[in-house]
Amino acid sequence: MNFQDEYTVALADFVMVQQGMAPGRAIQLGQRASAEGLSALRILDIHDDAVGRIQAQRSADAGGCQPHSIECVSTFFRASLAAYETANAQLTWQNGTLVQLNEALETQAIRIAHALHHDAGQLLSYACLKLAQAEQNSSPECVGYLTETRALCDNIDQQLLRFSHELQPAVLQECGLVSALDF
Repeated sequence: MNFQDEYTVALADFVMVQQGMAPGRAIQLGQRASAEGLSALRILDIHDDAVGRIQAQRSADAGGCQPHSIECVSTFFRASLAAYETANAQLTWQNGTLVQLNEALETQAIRIAHALHHDAGQLLSYACLKLAQAEQNSSPECVGYLTETRALCDNIDQQLLRFSHELQPAVLQECGLVSALDF
């Protein structure tokens, strides 16, 4: 039996016969709808169709099912669920946008970390080597200034390395986000 027919039978049983036993059946149907990937609005359409079929059957049987009450409940349920779906869609869109923004920020952080570590760090290392060579070929009065300048370059190199690791921690690459956050 398809979901729509099964839902109609269960709802009819609830309305007409087994009112106390319906919640368990409703839960089973909700789980089945979820497993089948039905949206909330599709479930509501199935519900509305079931209510219409039950009303038509009750009218044919001359049972008088209080159709106005059922229509009010259905209309209220539809309005609430439509608002839920709209809010849920907006939230899903916003979450997607945040994920894209976060990915773009991570990509930029990786690019900047790479540039600091590899490009600027290598240039600074080369400058330190040249300063060391200049120290060896300089007069004694210049050696002190060159040594001081090389020490400053070494400090700058260490700071660039620290910035690079802060932007892209090795633990993030090796162990993942959760471990990196714990670290």
